[in-house]
Amino acid sequence: MRVDLSAGVVRVTLSERNLVALLVKLHQPCSKRTISGRYAYHNGELLDEVVLVVRSEPDALHYKGREPAGAMDPATEQYLAAVAGGVGRGSARANGRNGV
Repeated sequence: MRVDLSAGVVRVTLSERNLVALLVKLHQPCSKRTISGRYAYHNGELLDEVVLVVRSEPDALHYKGREPAGAMDPATEQYLAAVAGGVGRGSARANGRNGV
């Protein structure tokens, strides 16, 4: 995981391994659903005092009381349905409440 801070923009770069780890942790009952990293940069300089924590949470919790932000690309939704073992099933996105 890498964080770049520049001109008021925070860019978080996660490896595929980190993204999959978050997905796996989402479905582990005892998991804190969190990964953290210490590689934060400001204008190319490493910041020692910054730690990034990335958490995941189930769609039902994340979108509780509100609609999802909007539709994902249909190819992305199709890929998730095919390969991610039902990720998003029962969620607002999977049920078409966002127009997909």
